[in-house]
Amino acid sequence: MNQLLADKRLYSVNGMVAGAVLGSLAAAIYMAATNYLVLGKPRLARRILQGGLVLYGAFLLMGWVLPPSPGWLLALLALQGATTWFLTSRLQGAAIDYHQASGGGLHGPGRVVLVALIVGFALLFLYMVLSLPFALFTQSVTS
Repeated sequence: MNQLLADKRLYSVNGMVAGAVLGSLAAAIYMAATNYLVLGKPRLARRILQGGLVLYGAFLLMGWVLPPSPGWLLALLALQGATTWFLTSRLQGAAIDYHQASGGGLHGPGRVVLVALIVGFALLFLYMVLSLPFALFTQSVTS
């Protein structure tokens, strides 16, 4: 086992899917960018962040446009998970498999859940902070 690779851990494709479903697509974007940084590809990490922000914006837009119901929420979560699986397996699947075959490790499920929860709560906090001025503005306009 290569000790240098054993010290470098990557997020698995399944871990990124779990992060997207449990926390947010932003968690999977963070994990994919971190994988590229660990693999020594900072340019690809930036491209993942840029493309991921566009994709995340598209999912946010879908969430605002769709009617608020549990069925649509589950459909959106399933689509988010499927999109994450498709893109991460295509973009990083072979690199992750090679990393493992060469003796490299993967982050465990505890770390994946922790990242997903931190990103999810951070986005919830950010959404609340950004929506407060909008709510105050619309309340003063309608009064």
